[in-house]
Amino acid sequence: MEAQIRFRWLGVAGIEPLISITLLKLFLHLATNNRLSGYGYFRDEFYYLVCAERLAFGYVDLPPLAPFLLSVNRWLVGDSIFALRLLPAVAGAATVFLTGLMARRLGGGRFAQALAALAVTIAPVHLVINGFFSPNAFEVLLWTASAYILLLLLQRDSPRLWLWVGVIAGLGLQMKHTMALFGLGMLLGLLLTPTRRYLRSKWLWLGGAIAMLIFLPNLIWQMQHDRLSLEFYAHSNLVKNVPTPPGELMLTQILVLHPLTFPIWLAGLYFLLFAADGRPYRMLGWVYLVILSVLIVGQSSRPDRLTGAYPMLLAPGALVVERAIGQRRMLATVALLVLALGGVVTLPLGVPVLPPETTARYAAMLGVSVQIEQGKTGSLP
Repeated sequence: MEAQIRFRWLGVAGIEPLISITLLKLFLHLATNNRLSGYGYFRDEFYYLVCAERLAFGYVDLPPLAPFLLSVNRWLVGDSIFALRLLPAVAGAATVFLTGLMARRLGGGRFAQALAALAVTIAPVHLVINGFFSPNAFEVLLWTASAYILLLLLQRDSPRLWLWVGVIAGLGLQMKHTMALFGLGMLLGLLLTPTRRYLRSKWLWLGGAIAMLIFLPNLIWQMQHDRLSLEFYAHSNLVKNVPTPPGELMLTQILVLHPLTFPIWLAGLYFLLFAADGRPYRMLGWVYLVILSVLIVGQSSRPDRLTGAYPMLLAPGALVVERAIGQRRMLATVALLVLALGGVVTLPLGVPVLPPETTARYAAMLGVSVQIEQGKTGSLP
């Protein structure tokens, strides 16, 4: 009762399991991101540290927001590995929390909220992304925040929320240019569903203007530097990214999100695209399909490119599972336990809880081989 009163001021009473899993996610990273023995810095972190020392409105392969955040973070809490990885850990916890809130907004009870949050928590790709500093952790959070605001907008039929979508989209473009994929998914989702009515709303266009205004400094930098990032991305597709046929792409998605979460996000996609009570949210289903289609057509991408789209599938998927289980509390408990135990099995693949040599042997035992760039295959995840 006291816990419910404590959270009631947020308008989210009854989310104690969700709060617990969010804190678990944060603890996992804070307890392990300072393990120096055998690991130390991840190689990309040196690059981001250098960018943070040379702030600009753009860089060859990324917009300016991540280096700016790192610069502020270094000024506030210092240069230690723990300090460097603090913000990605917080971003991961926030992603877990927003996923559970989406399940709640869709009508899910405590079990659905906990299931959705736990599914994000155990996903190896999320554990990796939130375990070191890079723009990826913040990109996933911004995609999830966009999906949450869109969910509110569609539920309340509140066009003014397009302004917040614009703010998040603008920040997303300043974090990673791949936010444009989410924007493309939103646009086609609007055109392909009854939500196209919002195209007549001034708030949508004002939101788009806000996004472009926030993105403008990097856009100007790109024009001043001969669209350097576009050249870099085109070159990466030729010599850096690993060729990925459609079947391999989908299999990789199942593996990096954790095989036990596959039925959940697949049920979520079904809910958004085909369920009667998922009709108001069809646009979100199309966002995922559009981004997936772009990656399939490109046939050359890293497995984490779609990561930010899965929280908006896991939330309705958890609702579908909750409805299927009904009042059978024992079955619900078993489902959560199985998911948690599955997460424990794959935990060393995403969090440095074992020494490097042991982790490499463990990955080999599980049959895990990692290749995210051409010519670079590692024994460590």
